[in-house]
Amino acid sequence: MQHLCFTDGVFTIRSPRSDAEWLQTRAVLLDSIEWMRAALGIDLFAEQPSVIAELADLPAVYDGVRAVLLTAVTDGDELVVGTIGVRCHADGTAELKRMYVRAVARRQGVGEALLAAAVEFARSRDARTMWLETARGPRDPAIALYARHGFVEVGARPGELRIDRLVVMERPLEPGSGRGSLRLDRPTGTGRPEPGTPLVEPGGRSWEDRAWARVTVGHRPER
Repeated sequence: MQHLCFTDGVFTIRSPRSDAEWLQTRAVLLDSIEWMRAALGIDLFAEQPSVIAELADLPAVYDGVRAVLLTAVTDGDELVVGTIGVRCHADGTAELKRMYVRAVARRQGVGEALLAAAVEFARSRDARTMWLETARGPRDPAIALYARHGFVEVGARPGELRIDRLVVMERPLEPGSGRGSLRLDRPTGTGRPEPGTPLVEPGGRSWEDRAWARVTVGHRPER
């Protein structure tokens, strides 16, 4: 399992590292589904039935090869306060999904950091375009965040969601155009990188060796 990591000194963006973190992540996703029901009137279980199987085995669905689920984890107490998912498709596109930040962690740069790490993962898989589906209304702040990061509204794409106020957005992913860079930590026998392990720049699809990975971004997310 690959572990992406983006550290800001207040929170870290990474894929879950333990069964306990996967359980926390599932709880956050369930929170987001309930929020969609309450705020948008959308029953995701009805509109997107595949989410049931997804929640049943998150580590298998997001195995780090062509799909990843990143979490925002608070430093110290290690509470999962946000999620974002990326799935790379055979047509060279990357689908952004499961973007959610709990209310207690909003307006602290968590969404910016999650989005930056998601874009870096998609680039590492040679995706040329990233796209997402969302809805107008309570999701307008998220739509504004996506717009600030180069996403524009486009026509409908094939998918499961058939809801009012649906917005489809996408942006190109030019190689090397982001503010961050991907680096690779080689695994040790324990499965976790030891402190001081040399970092190696990945080339091509070298991530496919299932080495541990760290995303280091050379800026502090905007507040």
